[in-house]
Amino acid sequence: MVHPERRVRLLLLTGLRYSEAATLRWADVDFEARTITIGITKNKKTHVLPLTDYLAELLKRRRTSVAGPFVFPGEGRTGHIVGVKKNLAKGHAAPGVKIT
Repeated sequence: MVHPERRVRLLLLTGLRYSEAATLRWADVDFEARTITIGITKNKKTHVLPLTDYLAELLKRRRTSVAGPFVFPGEGRTGHIVGVKKNLAKGHAAPGVKIT
């Protein structure tokens, strides 16, 4: 199981939308060029993000612990996680934390 805080960390560090993070594939993460490429954005443009040292290490560790094409695999028919908003809402339970 993927802990919600790991997804939240990716969202906070990249500014990705929920759906972009949920459907992120390892093929979109280029450790050599140090980029993440989002091919289908809300505005229909390709978006390339730089990988900071911290984010690169975070994703490299993640890569060793998950199998399949998705950074956040799921058990459903899509192959990736779904319901990211529901998991983010769990962050509201922590004292003083509100994630929108």
